[in-house]
Amino acid sequence: MRVGFFVTCLVDLMRPSIGFAAIRLLEAGGAEVFVPPSQTCCGQPGYNSGDRAGAIALARKLVGEFEACDYLVAPSGSCTGMIKTHYGDLFRDDPPMLGRAEALAARTFELTDFLVNVLKAEGVPHHKRIWHERYRAIVHLEDHLSRNGTAIAKFFLHLSKEEQRKRFLARIDDPEKNWKFGAGDLAERAFWKDYMKAYGHCLGATSTPAAPWYVVPADDKENARLIVSQIVLETLDGLKMAYPQTTAARRKELLAIRRALMK
Repeated sequence: MRVGFFVTCLVDLMRPSIGFAAIRLLEAGGAEVFVPPSQTCCGQPGYNSGDRAGAIALARKLVGEFEACDYLVAPSGSCTGMIKTHYGDLFRDDPPMLGRAEALAARTFELTDFLVNVLKAEGVPHHKRIWHERYRAIVHLEDHLSRNGTAIAKFFLHLSKEEQRKRFLARIDDPEKNWKFGAGDLAERAFWKDYMKAYGHCLGATSTPAAPWYVVPADDKENARLIVSQIVLETLDGLKMAYPQTTAARRKELLAIRRALMK
């Protein structure tokens, strides 16, 4: 069994130890692990920010790197979700590429899902323990950033289910917004209650005085932006930033330098 391991940007840049540990787990389960040295990003940041061309280029690259593998495994639910849910949208106008992307998506798994449901590994930590450890890692990282002078404000833009329905319809009806809608969005909508429960757990576990979450009602875009702007302004004011004041000694030094430059 040849398993392509997609490292993910976060693991590559911040927690490479997770990648090495994941590879050891896969090998212990009998997999031959292949890690393409040229791999980069799944394209999710570009896709979410509207850079469709950039996302397509990265997606095409990823498919080419991993499609010869029996499976693609990544230690990230968002990256596997990007491949399984949104690659179909990216290549909807390119049938040959769409077929290749869908074939790979069907063999793509998040690490824990693969260990449990494909390798049938025993002793894999319960999902509650996994999330507890990940929440704790987030809190520790943000606490470290805060203690080193970084101000953190996190925003959760809360959309009602009815408003989401309206925006989905708008994305379907307006050709210029079609790129925003993927077929997987409708399927995921069926899990609304599960998502709300998961969001609640995450926000409660990772909101701290040093790195608070702000839940912003987002059905009204203008009010949502005003609320976020006000919080950002208050956070910046709290930093007490100011331009350095020039002392008499420093001014004297600068005048001496100026006289030297004028000669």
